[in-house]
Amino acid sequence: MGFPKIESVLCLLVPERDSESIAFPLATHSQGGRDLPKWRTLRDALTNLVEQNPEFTPYSEKRLKYLRLLKSGQNWIYLPENLKNINKLAMLYLLD
Repeated sequence: MGFPKIESVLCLLVPERDSESIAFPLATHSQGGRDLPKWRTLRDALTNLVEQNPEFTPYSEKRLKYLRLLKSGQNWIYLPENLKNINKLAMLYLLD
């Protein structure tokens, strides 16, 4: 499960020429939601989102054999010991 978070990122923008200025887009939302609409979380944006014709590629039976051994949120570390010795790259890329 994901949690909303605020991250600080430093981004330096340097114009190509000294005479050019950088124009920043105007804010459309704000954290507090006073003068502008409040920020939305990803959960807010995806709630009730339904795709009419979803497209996906089904897993191969070889990969499903391993995935069925795992619970939700687990990865190869949780496989039985006798299966952990398989090269990790082979498990990730060559099973299909």
